[in-house]
Amino acid sequence: MASEIMVFSQNDERIIFWITWIFLITQYPQKAMDKYLLKLNISRDYVMYGYIIFMLLFGVVLWRLFRIRRFFVMKNVLIGLQGFFLFHLFLFAAWLGTLLLFHTLFPRSLPHWISSALGIALFYLATFLGGCWIGHKNKRLTFLWCVIGVITLYYKITLGLASFQARDMSFVIASLIVCMAGAVVGKRYLKIQPVQ
Repeated sequence: MASEIMVFSQNDERIIFWITWIFLITQYPQKAMDKYLLKLNISRDYVMYGYIIFMLLFGVVLWRLFRIRRFFVMKNVLIGLQGFFLFHLFLFAAWLGTLLLFHTLFPRSLPHWISSALGIALFYLATFLGGCWIGHKNKRLTFLWCVIGVITLYYKITLGLASFQARDMSFVIASLIVCMAGAVVGKRYLKIQPVQ
């Protein structure tokens, strides 16, 4: 039996859910809504506050449903994908922080090839760690959730699939391979620590 190398608490699920949910709330589709609000002559502030309140309440209801055993599978899928995106978000922030720190400490910017190499390395590290989390949370249909995670991430980065080209396929395939490698590690080596 494979030895377990990392331990997660069930409390991590709640933290991951709410961090990602609050980040989702901040992605208010302002441009898409403005053209409709102008036609209806409705204040943007009222709609935005209503959106925030609705999403917070919906998050509370959704989390309470996920605590019911029959919804555990759905919870694991969502938490797995949320963790996948959080790894990318945090390591992207680390990349930006490194560039900012270097620019602050030294009179010139970090050479382009170094910043690019660092960004690519952190991206694939985040993809691997995110795959670990997906595999840890989902023992079935892991490949499907990895595909959904990678495609959604690509969509978010490029802001659409309309510009998809053949050269982008190598990026998607490489990301999927790294994600699946992480998922295998996550299935075999990660475990949940019960809440005391």
